[in-house]
Amino acid sequence: MTKKMARLLATGSAISALSAIALFITPSPVIEKTVQAPTVTAHSAPEPKQSFMDVKCDPPVDMGQIPELSPMSWWAPAINAGASFTPGFTLPVSAATNDGIIYSHSEEVGAAQGVSLLVGHVDYEPGIISDSGGELTAWGQLHELSKCDLIFTADKDGKVIATQLTSLYVAPQFDETLEQKTADEPSNEELQKQLQKQREIQSRVFRSAGPYTITLLTCSGPSVADVGGAFQFRYSNNLIAETNPIDWVY
Repeated sequence: MTKKMARLLATGSAISALSAIALFITPSPVIEKTVQAPTVTAHSAPEPKQSFMDVKCDPPVDMGQIPELSPMSWWAPAINAGASFTPGFTLPVSAATNDGIIYSHSEEVGAAQGVSLLVGHVDYEPGIISDSGGELTAWGQLHELSKCDLIFTADKDGKVIATQLTSLYVAPQFDETLEQKTADEPSNEELQKQLQKQREIQSRVFRSAGPYTITLLTCSGPSVADVGGAFQFRYSNNLIAETNPIDWVY
């Protein structure tokens, strides 16, 4: 695990954490701002009502109309939300846009194996939409997804890949001091459990082999001020949405 990878799993934004910059779009694949009023306070980012991991999905009987998406973008029809993304190692500190990144060390969209990791801020910083900020982006709506919901993602050439949501869960942001803490206190069972969990999440999010997955990641949970953490970003947790391809690619 490189330090760059570690920093990304801690993503949030100094001001708005992986805070979530996610913006809803209309059923049209053209991404446009339809900002939703804040549904959380400045001290908390949304968490899913129900978390789940590795569910088995039956392919939908009717895919409906396949969207024509702009290259390097995603769209989730169940929540009428979507965003664009560009290659990058970290999100901008400023949470001033709905756009996100595809982590440059992850796999390209449509790869044969491994994970394409898409990351965006959960909300807008103060002064972008309102003085107080906190309006959710499209990434900030991911917590509303349900098991097996469809997500469409376009690669750099505009080819659309259909996937279904198989995992939706929250995990603590990466703590780069945890390895040393555990080494210093080998008998501390709680630290051992935290380290094991962190390694498990890393292996899922940064996987370069195995079945192909498109993973979307944003911030979640209480702000670091609420939990007393010395994190780089505003919120204490990450919300992780893992999607597996259906047989069709458009």
